Formats: sequence, structure tokens, C-alpha cells
Amino acid sequence: MSALLSIKNLWKDFGGFVATRDVTFDLEEGERHAIIGPNGAGKTSIFNCISGIYRPTGQINFLGTSLIGKKPSAIAELGIGRTFQHAELIPRMNARENLLVARHNHVKSTLVEQWLRLPSARREEADHLAVVNDVLDLLSLSHLAHLPVGGLPFGIQKIIGFGRALVADPKILLMDEPSAGLTQEEREELAYHIDSAKNRLGIPMLWIEHDMEMVSAIADRLHVLDYGRSIGDGPPSEVLEDPEVIRAYLGTTQIAQAVDTAAAPLEKG
Repeated sequence: MSALLSIKNLWKDFGGFVATRDVTFDLEEGERHAIIGPNGAGKTSIFNCISGIYRPTGQINFLGTSLIGKKPSAIAELGIGRTFQHAELIPRMNARENLLVARHNHVKSTLVEQWLRLPSARREEADHLAVVNDVLDLLSLSHLAHLPVGGLPFGIQKIIGFGRALVADPKILLMDEPSAGLTQEEREELAYHIDSAKNRLGIPMLWIEHDMEMVSAIADRLHVLDYGRSIGDGPPSEVLEDPEVIRAYLGTTQIAQAVDTAAAPLEKG
């Protein structure tokens, strides 16, 4: 496999506080790569460096192109999608409309062409709607597509937020703690849909997560941070048994639970 995203010797500091220290790892084609570590370990700082919010030192290369110094909008246009801990949805819009909004970077027709309802604009609109409906079906949301998202349960809103990222057709997807604030049942549902989306669409995913059972169930690779430095990288079955990782973050109870689920197949709740 070849690396889509390559990070080498990444440093980012804020005055006297060092957020990341010489971090190096790759995201490979078709890979689900999770970044774990305690609060303040530098996980979100790495995402902000990749997304162009922070300007670090070191190297961040995406498909051979350096991302250092590029604006967030330019990085998004290259095909790097991102979800956030709080789903950025428009409450009064329904689920289908929220997903259609996320197709804006793919709209080629002008406002005039859309207003005049020219055939080319109608065809493009139909194409966008087909993509959205496919994602709604993939995420088992079709029966909720007509409902305003503001009145839907938080767990469903998280899945809709994930769907918004998918309809943008990203080349890679960054997910910042997608399971934050969810119940156990909702986390299992989200994990199932993340797994299904990866298997069907093949989108490489880099994500930050605290739910070790979820990480163990669907991650191909783990990268562990502690105070901004890397202390582990590799398959979950190996990383979760690393003594330094256990001491720094996980604890024996979480390790046992995570290892138990590492090889278990996901089932929809």
C-alpha cells in the first residue's frame, strides 16, 4: 500500500506549550487509522495542522502535495473531509436537505442556470440527489430523510453529520471523536455505520477516539500520543498490549475490554 497522507517530524507549539513533538505516521490507501491518547495529548492539534488551521513545522504531504501553509478551504478542495465532535447541522432543514448542502463544492451550474431550470442544471440536481439518497440508504436514514434534524435524537444527528461528510466525496476523512456524548447503544450503531461505509465506499479514515472498544472493533491501525509525543503505532492487537501505552493511558481494565472486542465482528444493534 502507498501512503495517501504522510506526516513526518510534526511539531506545533504555542509559546511554552508543545502540542505535538516530532510526530510521524502515514495513512495508507483504504486504511482506518485511529489516534488515541489522554486529553491534551495533541490529537486535535494534529487534525488542525492537517486541516490548515494551525501552521506547524515538519512535513504533511497529501498525495505528494505539501499541505503546510495552505488555507483550510484549499485543503478541503483537495479532498480532505472532516467531521467535528458536534454535528454542524442546520436544525430547521431535514436530513436530505442537510446532506444536499454538503454537495456545494461539486455544484458546477451557475445561479442563473439553476433559476432558469435549464436542462443541465436539472440533470446536475438529479445527480446530487442520487448521491444523497444513496448515502441516506447506506446509513439507514431514508425513513427519516423528510424530518427536521433539530428534533431528532443526538445519536441520529451524529450519523447525519457523518453522512454529510460522505456525500462530499472525500479522498480521506478526518473524524474528531465521532462517538463523544453517545450512549453505548448509539456508539455501537455509529461504529456499525462507519464500518459499513468504509467497506462499501473504501474511504480511508483517520479519527480521534476515546472509546477503546469502538477503536478495537473497527481500526486497522492505532497511533498513541502522550503529551504530544508518539508512544505507540501499529495494529490494535499489538499496541493495546504495549506496556508504555498501558501505563500512559489505557489501564488494565480498558485494555482487557478492548482486546476482547478487537477481533469480534460488528453487528448492527
